[in-house]
Amino acid sequence: MSHDASADATDTTADTDEHESGEEGGGKGRRSPDQKLVRVVARTLWSLEFKERSPGATSEQRKEAWNAAKKDASSRARKFLRKLEAKDITFTLGGAQVGSGGGSGGGDDSD
Repeated sequence: MSHDASADATDTTADTDEHESGEEGGGKGRRSPDQKLVRVVARTLWSLEFKERSPGATSEQRKEAWNAAKKDASSRARKFLRKLEAKDITFTLGGAQVGSGGGSGGGDDSD
């Protein structure tokens, strides 16, 4: 089963930090599709929780809170995505099918 993650990120895309594109992986190069998916899922889930807890927070407060929570939120997102992948649920991000890894690492095109 494949799901288009970009269709679900409509409300939270403004919350993502565009300038982070090279931070993971030691800041060298661009993120892999898996890393982008983890970051989008982590930021989206975190943002929903943060907005419920702090409805009147300013943009600066939100940025500070995200920077403090980013590592833990990304770890939880990776675990979440691995559990979905174990149930044969994958996501499509920008036209490339991505999972949380753990397979052969190759481009398995089987359904």
